Amino acid sequence: MTNRFIRIIQRKDLPWEKDSIARAANDPEYIPDCNVQAAVGQRFLFHETTPKTVNGQGYLRVTSKSLWWQHKQFPNVWTAEGLSTCIENGYQWTVNSTMWNHLRVMWQGQPLDRLRRIHEEVHLQNTFEASGYRSPTWRILRALQSIIKAKVLIEESTVTAAPFFEGAGRPSKPYWGPQQGRRVILWESLSLEGQQECLTKLQNDMV
Repeated sequence: MTNRFIRIIQRKDLPWEKDSIARAANDPEYIPDCNVQAAVGQRFLFHETTPKTVNGQGYLRVTSKSLWWQHKQFPNVWTAEGLSTCIENGYQWTVNSTMWNHLRVMWQGQPLDRLRRIHEEVHLQNTFEASGYRSPTWRILRALQSIIKAKVLIEESTVTAAPFFEGAGRPSKPYWGPQQGRRVILWESLSLEGQQECLTKLQNDMV
């Protein structure tokens, strides 16, 4: 018997390592029962105070369907399953709920102006993508931000701007936050006028 076959036999005889089991599986935390009688869509609403138990502890409520929720300031925007949809007449759009929540908090103007702005930016982003442009992932943007300690993102539209930058915008149209400091510029997403304006600002900063 050759050494090669001996090694194969020995390898087959090795015992498999058993799957590890978390200690919590044998001693899980209990969720206490409660007497809260709150119906989803009537008293259990995310934009209002959540009903509490008598002792003030939390509780678990299982629902058969995904919950739709809204904010009083924007009654025509509904959020569910990670997407936010605006049903305002003439300004319909759907964006990622994370982006909507960020823009909603950062916006300082009138609510209807915010809905109009997002409607315009969604149309602009769709135009970019129809021409073949693809936005970089947040992982790439985080890496660039970390390398150069950037605070500002200059890129194509409000609805794709990464919210972890202190400021973001196009050269002539700020989205939120400060517009000064080290920048990550998504050059291909800018118009020729935007690129020229970026070059002028960079030259002035160097002077």
